[in-house]
Amino acid sequence: MPKTSITYTFSANTRIRSAQVNQDLNDLLTATGFKAYLGSNQLNFTDNSWITVQFDTEDFDVNNDFNTNTYTFTAPATGYYYLAATVLFIGGTVIDAGGGATGRYAIRLFKNSTTSIASYNNHAGSTDFLSTGTGGIFLLNKNDTVVAQVKCDVGASTVDVSAGLDSSWFEGCFKGI
Repeated sequence: MPKTSITYTFSANTRIRSAQVNQDLNDLLTATGFKAYLGSNQLNFTDNSWITVQFDTEDFDVNNDFNTNTYTFTAPATGYYYLAATVLFIGGTVIDAGGGATGRYAIRLFKNSTTSIASYNNHAGSTDFLSTGTGGIFLLNKNDTVVAQVKCDVGASTVDVSAGLDSSWFEGCFKGI
């Protein structure tokens, strides 16, 4: 982790509060950034049900704020965060809604058990893969949690998601206070 410094310049009559300096330093130290992905294909998503994506492998995690056991990001400080997730659905029979009907694919970022942002894609016909993603800037309080979840409504009993850093990932970083 690179060392971070902050420089203050004061005039002769400037008075400062040590609490503010300490807070500024603390905010720098709580900066975070992570990118997690599926280490292996996640199989058998139930049709038309929201399921947490098991992002169990990290590309990086600057402040250890992403938990690969619970697949959860926890905000280390109150502030604005950029968060995004993408998944790649795979399998021709999975993507085919049957008879040319339209299948619906969704991903959402789920903050403190409430949907914060979601993206829905409709697809008619059959293909070997389909990617969908969502993301944005979020105001999070310290200890807020976020997971990525997906849902498919394709008339099939299960859906699979492809593994790999270039296929299915969840990323975020601290933008500021």
